[in-house]
Amino acid sequence: MSRQPQRRRGAPPVLQLVVLLLCSWMPAAAAERPPRLVFINPGLHDESFWVTYAGLMEGAAHQLGWRLETRYAERDHLKMVALAQEALAAERKPDYLLIVNEKPVMVPVLLAAERAGVDVLLLSVGLNPQEQAIAGQPRTRFRHWIGTILPDNRQAGYLVARAVLAERPTAAAPARLAVLRGVRATRADADRHLGLRRYLAEQGRAGIAYSFDANWRRDDARRQLGRLLGFDAAIDAVWAANDQMALGAADALSGRVADGPAGRPSDVPVSGVLSSREGVEALAAGRLHTMPGGHLALGACAVLMLDDYRKGRDFARGGERGGQAEVTVPIFEPVDRAGAASWLRLFDPAQWSRLPYARWRPARAGDYRCQASTLLVG
Repeated sequence: MSRQPQRRRGAPPVLQLVVLLLCSWMPAAAAERPPRLVFINPGLHDESFWVTYAGLMEGAAHQLGWRLETRYAERDHLKMVALAQEALAAERKPDYLLIVNEKPVMVPVLLAAERAGVDVLLLSVGLNPQEQAIAGQPRTRFRHWIGTILPDNRQAGYLVARAVLAERPTAAAPARLAVLRGVRATRADADRHLGLRRYLAEQGRAGIAYSFDANWRRDDARRQLGRLLGFDAAIDAVWAANDQMALGAADALSGRVADGPAGRPSDVPVSGVLSSREGVEALAAGRLHTMPGGHLALGACAVLMLDDYRKGRDFARGGERGGQAEVTVPIFEPVDRAGAASWLRLFDPAQWSRLPYARWRPARAGDYRCQASTLLVG
């Protein structure tokens, strides 16, 4: 008697149901995985400006449901490139890489991102002319370089000049201005100086009597201005490219020494671009004049832009074409002594995830302003 071939039995109905549920759940779970950002921070891990810059980014990312990892290059441009290349070569790559071009080293990073298929957003500092000749504009030669987000540093330089010169009586003799520049090779310093020049050209009531390179540093500014004052040089106001140099100028003017007691604030107005908790505290104490601030929130603004971009609302002005993806944000606004106390919240880590970043979403596509005061109201 021949045996009938046995029919292969299917999986039990319960097991089939489990498999079906898993198959339907897995794509949804993958889709719900939060987007991942890696930020290559050029600063030191304990540097006030860059720690705050990254902290505000992390607060915005948390609110928007993104994951952000910050890696510090510790002021080493070679380490910055290595950290970027490491992130791009990892088995689990980020969805986006954010990086600051503090020194002209971006072309190797853009090449690595292109090979890895990871979108890159440059923050705060764009390409220099030599790099631009190689890389072109965002979304052209490097399709994964999706944009560059810049603060309006010319606006900042203009506002510093206005702060120290606007109250001078019209009938007074032209003001003698002492200027403290950062590092001339940087775009930020050059643009802030152009803003100063524009204000002077418009007003015609002041001239640059003395100009020094103080390398963004308080001690360099104190030494440079102190040497000038030692010759009894007459100055009517001090313009500084950042608040650390403004603080150095205030130290020199008040007779303060590095480890001595604070001197009496000078009657010579001093202002710079607001970048640190020390600067806000000096503003609140009356040692510094009204200062433009806000660029430490640019990274958080960029996170919001990426969230909009991922949802189909392009941050590029004019859409996908060429240089429109290099966006200059008018992020600076004057901060006076009365407003200084509220600005201290920006430097408080407990506040970073509580600030209402969604208020920055523009009513018109691409019209981002991202001013910090918007976060501090209410």
